[in-house]
Amino acid sequence: MTRCFWLISILLLLASGALSAAPGSLARTMPSGALVYLETEDFHALLDRMDSSPGLKAWYASPGYSRFLETKLARKLRSRIEQMEQLIGAGVDRASISAVAGHESALALYDIGKLHFLYLTRIGNDAFSASVLAGLRGQFDERSEGGFTYFARERDDGGLAMVFTFKDNLLALSTRVDLLQQSLGLSVAPEAGESLARDEDFERLLQAGSWKCDLRLHLDQARLNRSGYFRNYWIHRNGEDLKRIQAVQAGLLFTPRACVDRRVLLLQEAAEGSSIPASGSTSDTGSLEERLPRNLAHRHFEADPGTLKVVHALMDEVVDPGGLSQDRAALTSALEGVLKKVRLQSLSRLLRLPQPNLALPYAASERAVVIGLQVGEGAVAQELEDLLTPWTTRNLLGRDSHRELSFESRDRLRSLSLPFSGGRGYHLVQGSGWVGLATHEGLARDLARQLEEERPPRSGASFPGELLESRFTNLLDGNARFRWLLDRAVPATDGDGRYFREAWIGLLDSFSSVTGIAEWTSGEGSLLRQTLRYQYGKTGE
Repeated sequence: MTRCFWLISILLLLASGALSAAPGSLARTMPSGALVYLETEDFHALLDRMDSSPGLKAWYASPGYSRFLETKLARKLRSRIEQMEQLIGAGVDRASISAVAGHESALALYDIGKLHFLYLTRIGNDAFSASVLAGLRGQFDERSEGGFTYFARERDDGGLAMVFTFKDNLLALSTRVDLLQQSLGLSVAPEAGESLARDEDFERLLQAGSWKCDLRLHLDQARLNRSGYFRNYWIHRNGEDLKRIQAVQAGLLFTPRACVDRRVLLLQEAAEGSSIPASGSTSDTGSLEERLPRNLAHRHFEADPGTLKVVHALMDEVVDPGGLSQDRAALTSALEGVLKKVRLQSLSRLLRLPQPNLALPYAASERAVVIGLQVGEGAVAQELEDLLTPWTTRNLLGRDSHRELSFESRDRLRSLSLPFSGGRGYHLVQGSGWVGLATHEGLARDLARQLEEERPPRSGASFPGELLESRFTNLLDGNARFRWLLDRAVPATDGDGRYFREAWIGLLDSFSSVTGIAEWTSGEGSLLRQTLRYQYGKTGE
């Protein structure tokens, strides 16, 4: 288990990233060519915080963690660690890692498949003397390089090495002799060699992302994209989405109630359409996003969505979510014809979960699509009404019934309510610069009221450049609703049912400390800026 704790600690660092609040100092002694670079101001304190984290302890005890240990990635890492243990003749576990975890520390990964790395940490003499490495000096070959003494052990086939040196309270540890030698040379004459700190992408992103943070990360994403190991072992399997990205820097800031992850992504300059498209009216778009209702389980806002994306959102979220209509293709084409006539500034998808209700235990969630428009919202609303009335009559209510069905107008709201499903229908609402279509009247009325109200911007939600996308998911609401359904849907006497219920409850428990996730993305030239906020405790943004 101690080895697993160490393995997950390294994985979490690689996933979330790390550079200090005064970034780049150890990067001056890191050779160029690193695929992944991490630096933290206090690695020892970081490990202690991870050990005491209730969220991580809950994850280690969850079924999700057990399943992760059986993944291809975890098995490959375990194999590499075992090879290192055989080479150095000592175990690699949480205690041995903590013993060589100093204060300011950096880790650079140069080869994913072979796990070649260089690790630097500032650590005191007493702490190093008590570490496993200090006791191994007599079993390694002692060598000299540029006035430095280092210790090395290499496999007979030359495939793996372990080398380290300790001088002036700086420990350097690597799996390659040449990386250690280059680092020693850079520590004496930083301008004499090629260091990571002098990399053009590293410098540009460091300047663009000079925020206060506890942890920071740099990725050479262009080279990672070409790595077969990265494509095979990357858990999210979204390699195609990453091809436009040249490099990434990210930083984490921890607060008592939240973890904030800020990122800057440098897009490929040579890629077609690499720059951020300009919106017709940035201020209007951002203003609409700020006024979206807050009492939702999920909210997704996107600027300049394109006609087809808006059409599919209307069909999938509100008009025909089951995809069962025989006339779906015809209506999709007709909607596309209507929306091509106007400038679409933004698209918002909204979801509100029903409150627990014994009379309607499986009540449908309330959904809405809001379209931000530069001009012509009145014409679009009327054409949507003209399309949906006859389509609803034919497809949902029967060809020969309800022939006179029409939208009922009340203030800014026009409702076409169906005679079933607790008021489920189409509720069309419009305002200045926007049109919305909702499944339930209550959500439509909230749109009519809140989107016409001016509201001050949320603190921390804006970036330099143009707002492109924002998301918010209220996990607390979703968790509570799903638990309520599980309690009533699964008989306690049914063995398979109990297993099903316990599996889902375990999954929900692993997210129990996270109440909300918010994400904002903005663009400026060839830079994308993202902020992800993981909220703990009380729900908020």
